Amino acid sequence: MGLVIWLTGLPCSGKTTLANKIRDALVYIGYRVHQLDGDDFRKKYCKDLGFSKDDREKNLERVIKHAKHFLETEKNQFYDDDAIAVCSFVSPYEMARCHIEESIEYEGDKFCLIYVKCDVKECMKRDVKGMWKKAKEGKIKGFTGYDDPYETPLSPNIVVNTSMLSVEECISDIFNELCIKGLV
Repeated sequence: MGLVIWLTGLPCSGKTTLANKIRDALVYIGYRVHQLDGDDFRKKYCKDLGFSKDDREKNLERVIKHAKHFLETEKNQFYDDDAIAVCSFVSPYEMARCHIEESIEYEGDKFCLIYVKCDVKECMKRDVKGMWKKAKEGKIKGFTGYDDPYETPLSPNIVVNTSMLSVEECISDIFNELCIKGLV
């Protein structure tokens, strides 16, 4: 049985930063980890998709397939269950996140949803790519958290507030919860 750790939150909330730290820590303690990040994944596998609700769902379907393929390959190759996929995607819709969880767990793997909570104003401050600014100027339409909704997860396994906590505190909280839940 593998594990998918899925980080969701607004753009610039800190998902990728936390995913990088989670990946590094898991590799350090001996897990085989595959990291999937929203921006990188779109550039590599989803250039043909936009940001409509349908396209976002198609994108996430491709992510699910990719994560499951990694877990299955690792299980077949090594015959154990210490393979983990760390996925950081905005994934703004509750129904889509429920579908992701059901798809992963249907195959017998475990799923852990981490809600990376962050105040919109803080996300705007961290906007190194200028996406929030472009959305505000009307140059980007359908930007999650600005003119397209982000549905707060109803029942995430873990919540970390990156507006209030340092990266180190968030990582500590995440690993405490992963250990308490028996996932690592």
